Amino acid sequence: MTRFDIRGLFRSSHETFGDRLNVGRDLAGLEFSDLAVAANVSERTLRAWEAGKSNIDGKSLEKVAALLNVSSTWLLTGEGVGPQAQNENSDMINFMRWELERLTRLHQETAEMIDMLHRQIGDLEQNASF
Repeated sequence: MTRFDIRGLFRSSHETFGDRLNVGRDLAGLEFSDLAVAANVSERTLRAWEAGKSNIDGKSLEKVAALLNVSSTWLLTGEGVGPQAQNENSDMINFMRWELERLTRLHQETAEMIDMLHRQIGDLEQNASF
């Protein structure tokens, strides 16, 4: 089983504006259409920015940065306040809480199965004594 390393999402080596825009959008949980509507641009324009096929204008840059909760400097250069500074710990905590809840459920199910087996063994032993 492959272990998911959430820290891999937060590498600072995202080389292009498009890479950083994609990571920021993903971490914000926004689909292309959601971000395009919120930024008042076409989905085609947004896809072109992410693909590096066109450049973002200053007004749109500020709006997109605000929507993604990152600095415009980070989007342009990779320096400054990016998603890792804001999200790494909370995302890791959320993942760990989810994993803990999953393991707790498994533990409860295992305890129920153990109790059931004890009862069945007891019933079988009792029936065998007659």
